[in-house]
Amino acid sequence: GLWVNLEKDQLFCLLGPNGAGKTTTISCLTGITPITGGDALIYGHSVRSSAGMANIRRMIGVCPQFDILWDALTAKEHMELFASIKGLPPSTIKSVAEQSLAQVKLSQAANVRAGSYSG
Repeated sequence: GLWVNLEKDQLFCLLGPNGAGKTTTISCLTGITPITGGDALIYGHSVRSSAGMANIRRMIGVCPQFDILWDALTAKEHMELFASIKGLPPSTIKSVAEQSLAQVKLSQAANVRAGSYSG
């Protein structure tokens, strides 16, 4: 079994060797793969119910294991795009994007296009 208790706004990374079940776990927690036993609660909402999953999807973000960046967009444009997709009020998107980049010390890269990133 797996037991994890996270505080609100905490970043969580799931690491482990190949075949350990990381992708399956995240797929179950995000509703991509139905769970076959047990339950998981995210902010008190069950992943086993469609209403629970609808609430969960509004409250979490997941970075999949493949590249989700567009070469032509800058770091700031990506942040603004994902903030918009997440449903943030349009009047807050610019400031939230700037604050988020500052929190991870990437303000200086705000206008750098993803196509020029290395690694």
